[in-house]
Amino acid sequence: MATRSTLYQLIEAKLSPTTFEDFMAARRPHKSWQTITEEIAEQTDVVVSKEVLRRWFAGRISYEARVAA
Repeated sequence: MATRSTLYQLIEAKLSPTTFEDFMAARRPHKSWQTITEEIAEQTDVVVSKEVLRRWFAGRISYEARVAA
């Protein structure tokens, strides 16, 4: 994401000292986009839609699955 919107910057400032990326990485894919929006609203008093979150982060968070032997 080259230029971050004012909304993105506001959320990140209110999540400080955690970065928005770290916040999201700790939750996806284990939580739904809707659940994460609710957490953001609870922690920051900023409302953001699940579609906005998905557009911001859908291709940016990677994870790997491991199968224990």
